[in-house]
Amino acid sequence: MSASGLVRAAVLAGACALFFSTHVYVDFIRIRAKIVLAATGGHVHATATPEVLRNLPAPFAVIARIRNDAAAAGRFIIQIDGATVCEPSVAAQSTQRIDCAFERDWTSSVPHEVTVRSSAGQWALEYLEFAPHHGSSSRTRR
Repeated sequence: MSASGLVRAAVLAGACALFFSTHVYVDFIRIRAKIVLAATGGHVHATATPEVLRNLPAPFAVIARIRNDAAAAGRFIIQIDGATVCEPSVAAQSTQRIDCAFERDWTSSVPHEVTVRSSAGQWALEYLEFAPHHGSSSRTRR
């Protein structure tokens, strides 16, 4: 390697070291609330308790995996405390991950009712979770 190549490599390494030393993650919210489910008559109902929510702050992501076994696409309604969070559509005979944003006032110290509804024939909610908004973390510069 030539002398100019070594100088360029040293300058690049120094710039990378400076950048990464001033742009680090020093805070990460490690909360994921997995919700226990019970299905009855075309909808799934669950209660998210304060013990499960563990001080989850809003806004946060509502993450669901829905399997639609019906012959036609199905429309689903995800609600928290009766308020609609999102209304995804899942293609026929497929499983889809749904990511919705909950951006309302929120208190994690009280129980919250979670409902997923659909008029689709055969379907299953395979997974439901609340997490910091789409897996993001808060970042603070040193």
